[in-house]
Amino acid sequence: MNPAREPKATRSSTRTVLLAMLCLVWSGLVVAVYYISHKPGDSQQLQALLRLGLTSAGWVGSLSLAHGLARRVAPSIGRLPPAQRLALRIGLGLGVISLFTLALGAVGGLWPIVPWLVIILATPFSITGLWSDVRGLLRSPVQGSSSRFLALFVGLTVGMAFVTTLTPPTAWDALVYHLTGPKLYIAARHLVHDIDIPHLGFPQGAEMLFTWGMLLSGPQLAQLFHATFAILTLILLGSISETFAPGRGWLAAALMAAVPSAMTIAGWAYVEWMTMFAGLASLTLIVRGIQGWREKASGTQIDATDLRRPGGGSDTLGSGESKAWGWSLAGFFSAQALSTKYTALGLVAGILVFAAWRLRPVRAVVVFAATTVAFTLPYLLKSWILTGNPFYPFYLSGVFWDSLRQSWYSRPGTGLDLFRLLLAPWDATVWGIDGGFAIGHPSYAATIGPLLLVLIPFVLLALRNSRHLQPWLPAMLVTSGAMYLFWLLGLASSRLLLSTRLLYPAFPMLVGLAVMGFDSLARVDWTGFSVRFVIGALMALVFGLTLVTSTLRFVAEEPLGVITGSQTYPGYYESRLGLYAWAMDGINLLPEGSRVVFLWEPRSYACSTHIVSEPDAIGDRWWHLRRLGLDASAIAARWRAEGVTHVLYFVYGAKVIREGGFDPLTEDDWRELARLVNEELDEVESWGEAYALYRLR
Repeated sequence: MNPAREPKATRSSTRTVLLAMLCLVWSGLVVAVYYISHKPGDSQQLQALLRLGLTSAGWVGSLSLAHGLARRVAPSIGRLPPAQRLALRIGLGLGVISLFTLALGAVGGLWPIVPWLVIILATPFSITGLWSDVRGLLRSPVQGSSSRFLALFVGLTVGMAFVTTLTPPTAWDALVYHLTGPKLYIAARHLVHDIDIPHLGFPQGAEMLFTWGMLLSGPQLAQLFHATFAILTLILLGSISETFAPGRGWLAAALMAAVPSAMTIAGWAYVEWMTMFAGLASLTLIVRGIQGWREKASGTQIDATDLRRPGGGSDTLGSGESKAWGWSLAGFFSAQALSTKYTALGLVAGILVFAAWRLRPVRAVVVFAATTVAFTLPYLLKSWILTGNPFYPFYLSGVFWDSLRQSWYSRPGTGLDLFRLLLAPWDATVWGIDGGFAIGHPSYAATIGPLLLVLIPFVLLALRNSRHLQPWLPAMLVTSGAMYLFWLLGLASSRLLLSTRLLYPAFPMLVGLAVMGFDSLARVDWTGFSVRFVIGALMALVFGLTLVTSTLRFVAEEPLGVITGSQTYPGYYESRLGLYAWAMDGINLLPEGSRVVFLWEPRSYACSTHIVSEPDAIGDRWWHLRRLGLDASAIAARWRAEGVTHVLYFVYGAKVIREGGFDPLTEDDWRELARLVNEELDEVESWGEAYALYRLR
């Protein structure tokens, strides 16, 4: 090295660094000053993007946590095919998170910092496992033009539901109780039942998961969890269909996605898809127990890293411990179904009957049943402590509840006659309309599409030689049959149970039967003519029309505007909820500490927590007060004693109820209502002929 040249090199290096820094400063200055006057978005749009980012982070973090928990507590799942492995792990983990949230609520731990802290600590250890399973699923190619068409249909249909989850909640039951309960829990930081909403006594498996999501970011994440279970159900259904109908996995997923009402509610904070997934997952593990854990699907790569026991060591394929884990997991998922929706009882009973019939040894059935009961008990205990009735609001009295209200809620003797019960599948399919009804026909409150009714009868063709369908054919027949009979009992007992949604827990099994029915059409082909090809073309037409209808509805609802912030939340609520949104805004302007009693309006989610709002959750408030022998003056006096300051009267709702004539309200009841309005209330504001807000004198 030449010492004489060293200072020059140093000076050259220093000059280069200074010039580089000057370039960076200049570039940063120009860009910063430019965007002062050319903002990439206004504050509302930036808030929307921040909210979207927070929801996405909470969702991915929760899925990662769920997947990691399942890998830890149920290593036996690692030997299943990739699709089943991914679906069962995430579903199991989300069930564990639901129970954890229930425990948090029991001890007053519903603070946003808790779930975020858990996710931040767990994600570095769990995200790689989740990505490994997702990548394994994505490696599966879609083979054949028909499968690619079906995959496109499923992808677009699910995609629209997924986008819908990112909008503010507007669905009826979500605003009545699915989100109202979690909102009340979070406000109190613990589980409560101090407002008369009977639905808060329902199984709370989904609501606890919604509470977790609302703690992390808001109601959009709660809706996203429901869509997640829709995706998991389609993945699991498609995978198991490949075992009894090779090459029909995408057909099964498409048939499920072609149930319009089911895919509509997938984007809402409802509970049906969680119930469908849990029932299907339980049945999958029961069938797996019958087939033997040693058996694995062709081409399945076992995740050996997940075959470690929680306490250490390794778990060999087909071991007794593995089988016990499988029976216990089946029980956990059955409990998850029961802990989400009471009406899943029919499905779980069917799974238990099938397990008792086909599962061996007998102790396997005992383990399955005991686990189901054990994991259902926490939610029954929650209702018992808060209401005095573990099955609230059914069978026994409890807080806010008595025999009068039980009679109102169940309406025994108002169900369908035998002829209509026999026609139930036809009526539910042909005349069932989501959000409406066909004049002269029972309203089943759902649009389920024609394909299930078309295909399921064809499964009779497969009964003559069904050995290759064992044990899935009897499994699906028994479980869906039990749920169907349970549904029919509801239809026969009360008009209020006239809803196809109550049969949804059996829909994955019904789809499985439909796939078997489609395949069995090959038996009636003859030379030069394929019945299956013709019916397949008809099915393609139905898929296309369903996609067109879904797309038109999606475009009409304009979800992208509110997601990106170009439309305000109030503007979106007004466009979707009409005068109800205005009425809620009016209530939220009342002074702090106001107490508002609703008449014939069950939705209170939009009410601010600075006031106490008491919704008319099942529309019986006025009837119940009148059956207690109170007149208008006595009712007003009772409300004053309870601290009520205002009354929200859903005028249009009461008018529809009165004209419908179904509710047992007499003309004397309506006259006393008029007396209450004229003599005990002062109008504060009204919104068209729909709502009126009154001050109690």
